[in-house]
This record gives sequence, C-alpha cells and structure tokens, in this order.
Amino acid sequence: MTINEIKNIFYKLVKDANTGMTLNISNNGFDYVKFDYFENGNFYLKGYDEKEYFGDEEAVDEEYDAEFSNGTAYYVPSLIVDEPEIFFDHLHRLISKYIEFNNLSRFFGEFGEKSVIKHILITILSNARYEDYANPIQYLERYLNFFNDKTLSQYQNTIISANIPNLENSIIVVNNEKDNYGYETPYSFHISIKSADSEYNLPIINYGISENTCYIYSIQNKKRNDENNFNKKIKRKLNRVNSGVKNDTDYETKDTILGTTPSFITAMTIFFAILRKNNIDNIRVVTFLPDRYMEKLGTLELDADEIQHNLTEKLILLFYRLQHHIPNMDINFPIYDGYVIDGSKAIGEDLIIKLPDTIECNNNAFLNEILSSINTKKNMIDHER
Repeated sequence: MTINEIKNIFYKLVKDANTGMTLNISNNGFDYVKFDYFENGNFYLKGYDEKEYFGDEEAVDEEYDAEFSNGTAYYVPSLIVDEPEIFFDHLHRLISKYIEFNNLSRFFGEFGEKSVIKHILITILSNARYEDYANPIQYLERYLNFFNDKTLSQYQNTIISANIPNLENSIIVVNNEKDNYGYETPYSFHISIKSADSEYNLPIINYGISENTCYIYSIQNKKRNDENNFNKKIKRKLNRVNSGVKNDTDYETKDTILGTTPSFITAMTIFFAILRKNNIDNIRVVTFLPDRYMEKLGTLELDADEIQHNLTEKLILLFYRLQHHIPNMDINFPIYDGYVIDGSKAIGEDLIIKLPDTIECNNNAFLNEILSSINTKKNMIDHER
C-alpha cells in the first residue's frame, strides 16, 4: 500500500475516532481539531484556535455533555505533526514492519488490506504516550527500533543459572519471545524456574529497546502455574524476598511492601541483571497511555480512574520496592506523591531509572543467592525442553 493510501486511511480513522484526541498537522490545514465523548455515544468534531483549546473554558460547544465525558478534556492527547512527509514515510515503514513481523498479510483476503491497516494504526495510537503525541516522528522511529533491536535475541530457552539451593535446586531459564500482535511491544521476556519435570512461570515483561534504553510497558502474569508440589514450594520460597524488609512508615518502603508481589520483584531483579550483562543501564517505565485510558473511560460500567490509578500505582510501587533491594539504583519520578489522576497535575510521566554497574541485593540473602548464581555462571546453553 502506498504512502498516500495510508494517509487517507489515517485521516478517515481520526475523523471517525472512537477515542478522544486532537490533531494538528501543520501543512494540511488542521488546527487543534478535538474529538471527544458525547451523549448517546455520538461524537462531535470541532476546530478550535489555540486560545480556545488551551485557555478558554467557555469554548465548549452547546452539545457537549460534561457529565457524560467525565472530564476527558484534561486527558485528550494532541497529535502534533510538524513534518507531514517524514511522519507519513515513517508511518508507512512502521505499518510494513507490523505486517511483516506478525504475518498480518494473511488476513488481507478475509478482512481486506485497508481494514487490517486501520487496525494497525489503532494499535500504534494506543501505545503512544503524551510525549509521543507531541513528538510522533521520534515515536515512530523508536518503535521501528523496538522491532529491529536484537540485544536480547540470544536468549532462547537459555539456562542462566546454576542449581539454586533455595529454589529446590532448580535452574532459571529465560526466553525472549515475539509478543502477540496488539500488545504494547514486539517482544516480551519470559523467566521460569525449572526442575527436571516442572516449571514455575514468573511474570512476563513487555519491553522494547531503542538507543540503549529499555522501555518497560507492563509486567503481567500471562502464564498460569500448575497446582503441583514443586510450584507450591517455589511460591512459598519466593516470599523470602520480604525477609529483612523494614515495615516502617516511610512511603517508599512501607507502601511498596504492601503493593508488590514477590514473583514480580524476583522477575524484575533477574531482568535487570540480564540488562546489565548486555550493557543496558537506562530504563524508562511507561506509566500511562492516554488512548488506553480513554478506552476504559468510554466503557461506562467501569471506573476508569480507579482502574488506571491501581494499574499505574502498582507499577510505580514495584520499582520503588526494587530500589530498596538495589539501593545504588537511581530512580526519578518527580511528581510522585501517590499516583493521582487529576487534571490539575501533570500525568503520564515516565519513571526513569539508572541501573548500577552490577545488580546486587546484599540486603536480601534469597535474591542475592539468585543473582550470585546468575552472575557467576560463565556458560549459557540452550535448554532442551
């Protein structure tokens, strides 16, 4: 499909958008065009000048139903394209990469090429941060880098540890996998604790690497663990990550203890160690995706603010808890005083982390035993299932 055909699909998609957003494409006559929720599920499109859109609360069409929209104007992202030719060239390249990577051309016959491309465009928008809407060319370049990056590609069912006594003399096996289409990133990192005949799956990490920075979008329990004796023992063993952690009233320790899960702490500690082995020390944790939030907001039976609050706060607290175990890890989230979705505050900031040269957890014997086994293992071999 040509760039012009993609451009036409893109404009039609934005015009028919079922999520709130604005569009400002400088060379195409758009000027702060807003899409927002309205009564009875209908959408209204209106152009605003800069003062109206950013500074005049009275600039609201009489059809606007503020109660129905639930204050979405605070969160509506503005897509600003200063160089349309470069933007659509990058968009064309990224769509082609999605099709190739996920073999989406197999759906052309059933759904039509235009329909598939429209769905890819929705996926691209749904993975954008506020910063990405303001700098879309850099965003598209970064996602192209996500697809092309091979930093962790050598991890294919790879044993990264020796037998670990505190884990029932089991080993740790990792696998870098292509993620299913529609998730935030092309790749996900899988970590499992294996015995001769059983395995315990740790949470899966959705990540992308661009220009020596690892972007972490989510950590999720996607694989269920069988109810067997080995997995029950491992689950109990993982609770040892809480050993020696003071339950004081300091926000960054007490609340992270209450808001984090041992398997998540273990998975991220191992992932950090692997990143450092591969000379990656810059981390950005994506805490908020406005389009996905707006999608929740459009589902009236769900409390979008509560859901987003819980998702974001749990993610942030996990990394503050990790700082307790890796005290020489720098972490920066300047607006953090408990995560609140509030239109009067900046939202959507990344959590920025700088990893130390070596990942060590000297204040927790359990985690340190795992890291020592990983750091001292010289040969990494493919694990035959």
